[in-house]
Amino acid sequence: MDDETYLLCCTPPEAHLTSADDLARLLDFLAQNGFFLYAEAEDRPVFLATLHYARPEVLAGDTEEQQAKRELAAPYIQQITRPGITDQVRQEVLAFTSSETATLKVKAEGTAYAGALQHFAFSLSIMPEDHYLTLQYSTTFFARKTAAEESVRAYEQWLAVCTACYLFSQAIYAYEWNSNGSIPTTDEEDLEQRQPSMLYEVNFFGPEMVANLGGLAYVQQTPAQIVRPLENGGVMVLPEISWYPGSGSQTYSWAKSAKHLHVAKPDFIQDDDDNEE
Repeated sequence: MDDETYLLCCTPPEAHLTSADDLARLLDFLAQNGFFLYAEAEDRPVFLATLHYARPEVLAGDTEEQQAKRELAAPYIQQITRPGITDQVRQEVLAFTSSETATLKVKAEGTAYAGALQHFAFSLSIMPEDHYLTLQYSTTFFARKTAAEESVRAYEQWLAVCTACYLFSQAIYAYEWNSNGSIPTTDEEDLEQRQPSMLYEVNFFGPEMVANLGGLAYVQQTPAQIVRPLENGGVMVLPEISWYPGSGSQTYSWAKSAKHLHVAKPDFIQDDDDNEE
């Protein structure tokens, strides 16, 4: 994925990330929202099945190589067009929830049933020993959409996926981070103290962090572009999305939001001239 953007869900040691029932509900939610879920080991046949539709000439012909490619792609040619979960993923989930494997990685591709998220791809990784659940994706998918309404619709669908993963993970804190190094990750001490030191473009503050930031009512007053309470007592805060319709408003900004929450903003975000509260 071109920009290596992640949602990092930082989980407490007691989080039940290997719960078979909870994980099944999460994966079913993704499939019900139009995603085709497959395992990393299935990358090659899924890619070839995609070529069957995008560039059929690659698989056409009578050479041994082309015949082998067609045989490898065949089981997936119909599967990739509709939402669902492959048998390989189900087997890996069983091994993971039975503690036979330490991590789980599932890849997802938006089908036509995903609406505005058709062709959107992401990877879900669950690492209980490291106390992390991560989503890896590309935010350029949203910025490239030419119609503002479609961008909003796609991004709202994606936020619903992020919220479901955050709630499943029981995260202390979840935030969007890019591996380009422009913003540092949150360190372990901040997580232990339930006190964020940096405001990211996407933030899911857990209930304990919300309390340390001033309480639910105070956090919901953050002058951010998107502020939403969550069912577990947490709050989702997106201070300012440059490509999102309505960005650039004088009523909210990344700088204003950071000052309200008493946390740092990234170095590339300028101070507002009128950000006195």
